Amino acid sequence: MDKILTMILFSVLRKEAGTVTSRDPLEIKVEENLPEDLREYETAFLLAFRADKTKRRKLLQDMMVTLVKGAGEKMKGFSRKETVDYYKDIMETAWHSSRVLLLVDGNSNIDALIQGSRTQGILQGYRSTGCRMKYVPKTEQVKAGDIVLSSGLGGTFPKGLILGVVAKVDRGDGGLFQRIDVTPAVDLRDIEEVVVLSPEERPQP
Repeated sequence: MDKILTMILFSVLRKEAGTVTSRDPLEIKVEENLPEDLREYETAFLLAFRADKTKRRKLLQDMMVTLVKGAGEKMKGFSRKETVDYYKDIMETAWHSSRVLLLVDGNSNIDALIQGSRTQGILQGYRSTGCRMKYVPKTEQVKAGDIVLSSGLGGTFPKGLILGVVAKVDRGDGGLFQRIDVTPAVDLRDIEEVVVLSPEERPQP
């Protein structure tokens, strides 16, 4: 249950539907106007944190029950063999295909760091024109003009690629993290050619 709640938490934070104001105990400041792309269980999760603490546990339990029931309904009629064959087909197809995602796409999340201080965070696309570096504590020193590089963690991107330049830093009054706006290193609207970086060959599953 804790893992599922953690995944939901990161999802609503990525969609900027709320801000963590305390880690222990967990407290979330929920935005007044919630994003339209929230799933039903994400909305229920946020409403639980808007409610009184005495009611929060019950609301979160109700959300989990509804989520599990919904997943069970969607899986009705599928045998174990059909499910295994379905995901096996996805894996075999994915081995021979690629998906292109721009740096500024809202679904793009790259583990990044600040060149000088080595402060780490997640660089996420924002409004299809820029980026934001998220989950950087307010105790870290970041300033406009700092270079943002790929950290290499996770193995998706090589370490040291120049991703952008810090344009603005806002530490605000509430929350644990800074809001860091980043300008991409290149104007993606002017790109005509790209280089594909191929990883080392691995045996097919």
